[in-house]
Amino acid sequence: MKTTHNARPFLQQVADDLAQRFPDGLNGVTVVFPNRRARLFLNEHLFKAYGHAIWEPNYSDFNELLSKPSNLHAADTIELVYYLYKAMVKVYEEQYHKPYTETFDEFYYFGEVLLRDFDDIDKYLVDPHQLFVNLEEYHKFDDTFSHLSEEQRTLIDRFFNTTKENDDKESKIKRRFAEIWNILSKVYTRLNQTLDEKGVAYPGKMARRTIEKLETEDDTPLFNADHYVFVGFNVLSACEETIFKHLKDKALFYWDVDAYFLDNDVVQEAGRFLRQNIQKFPNALPKVDSALEAIDDITIVEAPNDIIQTAYVATWVKSLNKTSFLQPDTAIVLGDENLLGVTLRNLPAEVDAVNITMGYPLAQTPISTFVQLTANLVQICDNETLRLESLITWLEHPYARYCFN
Repeated sequence: MKTTHNARPFLQQVADDLAQRFPDGLNGVTVVFPNRRARLFLNEHLFKAYGHAIWEPNYSDFNELLSKPSNLHAADTIELVYYLYKAMVKVYEEQYHKPYTETFDEFYYFGEVLLRDFDDIDKYLVDPHQLFVNLEEYHKFDDTFSHLSEEQRTLIDRFFNTTKENDDKESKIKRRFAEIWNILSKVYTRLNQTLDEKGVAYPGKMARRTIEKLETEDDTPLFNADHYVFVGFNVLSACEETIFKHLKDKALFYWDVDAYFLDNDVVQEAGRFLRQNIQKFPNALPKVDSALEAIDDITIVEAPNDIIQTAYVATWVKSLNKTSFLQPDTAIVLGDENLLGVTLRNLPAEVDAVNITMGYPLAQTPISTFVQLTANLVQICDNETLRLESLITWLEHPYARYCFN
């Protein structure tokens, strides 16, 4: 917990500076955030900075900014992993002339990881064909997997269908790993061919496609706004840096950095990337404040477990002696989204709204449990005689009533 005084919030600084630069309004200005949520708070600060109602600027996150120039649409993770699975099966069976044994359910976890890897490859403009070298030619590959934890080895066992009873388990893991690694370049190519046919993409693919257009197409502008404002970025990927350079002549860059980290390059390693960014793309703010120096109260409360920690939130909120939490000057920051439900239940009754920096996991919603119960019921019906207790459990769910008149 902390209390600050005489330090303007970062977004307030951005709003005040924009109001000075664009006194007639923000028509023709596109504000780009790393994510979508910050636009709500910037709107409040813009209203205060201008002192009257104005048309809000065009807002975008970085993925949205690159979607239109790429002529591709973002697809959800399940759809992307499905296309990845189909590509994996096709390439594997063509390469090794034997069936690919993992089902889609078994593949899904690995597919999410691999999809994130492909996304990073594209965002950092890495050549996948050089990255996924053939391990048969990589003579130094003699890993015994002894550095892995038992949990990690179990996960690998589960995916590669190895068992603890096999004497040569490690060699089987290595062979299976090599089989998959050696075809990842072809899987990447096959997946991207499918996505091109469908007109969909993951964020990194959209970014790479836009960068390729910037390098190969004519002078037709891909970004048509009069001004671009990039707010709150930190470590830049190769794609982000390329776009920043391309738009630099008509862009403003606002870096959310504290002078405490920025000014001391000897002690504060944490500010290294931001110092590099500001050197390439100067900060639009004339002065960087130090909010840390304005902190005069930090209280650390010891709690033996997460539940007691969330229960203390009610005591803390009451100690603030506030009747309204509509302004974004108070936040509850959770390190684990599973604590959100408990935290909300522990809030005092007089608090009807509070800023909590966490989404609500779908797995904890009633519809998720209802779908799970329904799936279990269908599976039982397929495999054995339906037991009354299983049916009653399903009927007792509050959503079951909507299935009948």
